[in-house]
Parts: sequence; structure tokens; C-alpha cells
Amino acid sequence: MSAGPDIIPSLFHERMIQIYGAQQAAEIREQLFGPPPLSFRVIDASDPESVHEDCARHGVELDEVPWTKGAFRVRAGDRISLQQTDLARRGAVFIQSLSSMAAVEALEVQPGLHALDLCAAPGGKTAMIALRQQGRGVLVANDRSRSRLARLRTVLEQHGVSHVELSCNSGESFGGTHASCFDRVLVDAPCSGEGMFRCDDAEAWAEWGLGRIRRLAKQQERLLIAGLRCLRPGGVLVYSTCTHAPEENEAVVHRVLSRIDVDVEVESLPGSVPAGHPGLGTWEGVEFDPQVTLSRRLIPDGWCTGFFLARFRRRNDSGPNA
Repeated sequence: MSAGPDIIPSLFHERMIQIYGAQQAAEIREQLFGPPPLSFRVIDASDPESVHEDCARHGVELDEVPWTKGAFRVRAGDRISLQQTDLARRGAVFIQSLSSMAAVEALEVQPGLHALDLCAAPGGKTAMIALRQQGRGVLVANDRSRSRLARLRTVLEQHGVSHVELSCNSGESFGGTHASCFDRVLVDAPCSGEGMFRCDDAEAWAEWGLGRIRRLAKQQERLLIAGLRCLRPGGVLVYSTCTHAPEENEAVVHRVLSRIDVDVEVESLPGSVPAGHPGLGTWEGVEFDPQVTLSRRLIPDGWCTGFFLARFRRRNDSGPNA
């Protein structure tokens, strides 16, 4: 049964039905009345059995995440109990949504690849990328906010990562200053955040609206174009948001495919990424490029929060500076 205040705008619910259908929309709506899923990564080399034992002593029951190493979902217990564990006390627990982890999984970073996190703060994804590089390869983490970069630096220190070059610039500028420089680019774009909303988050709902969604979509398009220009031939970019709005997701991918000046294609996501729904093929009378359906929507299900992922590859013979 639902509990707590119901402040969800009727327009939001109508749009969710339009996106997912009535039954799925009702299930997602029900999720908004409880706490969000709690998940974390273990930073050090603790074996899974010792992690389970440590958490169990504090009343925290875990499920191991099968698709990314060292990650756990809290099945029973809360954040306060988790923070009392020996792991947390020695700084080895990093709380992060599984949807956020999935974006890095989709990027398939390997040692020696040069990577750019274009909208990097608060830093959990940057740290994951750095760990996957194993100290081999350039990693640039950019955010236009100096205060958010300070938080990012703290996260990197917690992970013991020191090879990251921090940048405080407009993400849109990188398409000119860093064209064809990176093997991997993550564009986790600023968004309306619908996937993180809860029923009692009055401030978030007060700011929500179609006007804001449309303004963000324009910024997202510019950031995605810049990120794609940064790719070396053969390189991979993952575009992600934590929102349900098609204007910020499939519609952005569709428009960028028609406007980008380097030769790119949308790829299927790796098999390690959690199952979800394929990207929409149409929205409000607009038929999208068929490639858009290769993108993926992660649905709130007790594990993940609402999220969108699209993976691009720059073709080997493409564009300027190739």
C-alpha cells in the first residue's frame, strides 16, 4: 500500500503511462512512495564473504550484484546501519546507485585507454573509470562547478586514485579543444532527475515541468555533440541521464544523429548492463532514427533507479582529425 503524501503531478503520471503503459507506470509510481534502493561498492579487496559477515553483524543483509565486481545491494537494513560497519569505518564503502554503475559498465573501460568524463561531479563514475584503467591511460574529469569539483576530488582520494586530470570548463567547449583525443567518453548529462524523485520530495516536484525539460534537452544535445567530437576513430561514448523524459533521452539521441559532423553509430549495450526496456521508437508523433531503439531504459525495480543509456561508436574512417 502507498504511504505518505501524494504530491506527484498528474501530468507526470500521464506521461509515464504514455512511455511505459498503465501497469508499468503504476508499479513505478508505487516505488516513489518508499525509500530509493541502497547499493554500494567496496573499494578495497575485501572478499564477498567477509563483506556479508561484517554487514550481517549490523543487521544489514546484502545481495551481490552479478554484473559488476565488488558491488552489493542492501536487501534489509538502512544507510545508518551500513555506515556502522567495519568496512564503512575504514572508508571502504562507497554508496552509489546501480544505475550509475551501469553507465561505467556500458563504457567498457580497459587499461591503457584514454578517457573523458565530461560532466564528472560528484565523482563516483569517474572513480570507477579510474579503477578500470589501473593507472594506465589519461583520464580527464570535467565539471563546470568548482564546488562540485572539490567534492569529486574527495571521492577520488577515497578511492586512492591520483592520475586524474581535473578540469573546470564548459563541457560544450571540449568538442573544439579536445577533438579526437579520447578512446572513451562518458556524458552523464545534467537532467531533470525524474528517476530519483520520491513522493515526499516537494522541492524536486516544484521545479519539475516541461519548460525545464526542454531547456535541459538543448544543453544535453550540445554536450553530446561535444563528447562525440572528442572521440578518436573507433572510440566509444556512453550518454546517460537519470530521467524518464523522452525529450532528454531518445529525442536527444535522434537529433544528434541527424546533426553530428563526425561519423558515429549507436551500438547495442554490452550484455553485462542490466536488462531494461529498449529505447522508444516514437514520441508525440516524431518517429526516431531506428538506431535509437538500441538505447536502454532502466526501470525502478528495487535494484536500479530510473535511468537511460545510449552507447555510440565513432567509425574508424570518420570525421576531421581521423
